[in-house]
Amino acid sequence: MFAAYVDVADKLRRMALIRFEQMGKSRIYSTLHTSTDIVLETSKNLANGGAAFVMILVSGAYITYLSPVAFAIIAVFYLFGYFIYRANLHNITELLKIAGAHEHQFKDRFKYFLEGFKELKVSRNKRETLYQDYILPESRLVEKSSVHAEKGLSINTVFIQS
Repeated sequence: MFAAYVDVADKLRRMALIRFEQMGKSRIYSTLHTSTDIVLETSKNLANGGAAFVMILVSGAYITYLSPVAFAIIAVFYLFGYFIYRANLHNITELLKIAGAHEHQFKDRFKYFLEGFKELKVSRNKRETLYQDYILPESRLVEKSSVHAEKGLSINTVFIQS
């Protein structure tokens, strides 16, 4: 995702001022924001979670019908798995907060890039410094922290589904 920001920043630093003014900041911001994708992914996960919950209830009822002892053993395993999932989720939430803070910092820098575009076009040194010393390193930091958090979230999701 943040590779797109870096690509846009790279293109903007090379773009002529007149072209930037014709394009407008709002078009750039709207291109980079992905709120709709987040809502769509969340709704998919809620639907999958609901289907899994119904499957667990129906399976639990059937297992109870076959053997109440087997149901008790499975219920203990479910509770054990749930508590491990919750403990891992707490750690992942912290990782997501850190990734969010890095993302916020990166977007602030990117906003400076857009807001100060005219000044940056005048000063090649400022433009290159902002891009090389802030945009690129912070995008890598955001990517690294986001991937780490998402990896933990994926592992935790696979664990609970198992």
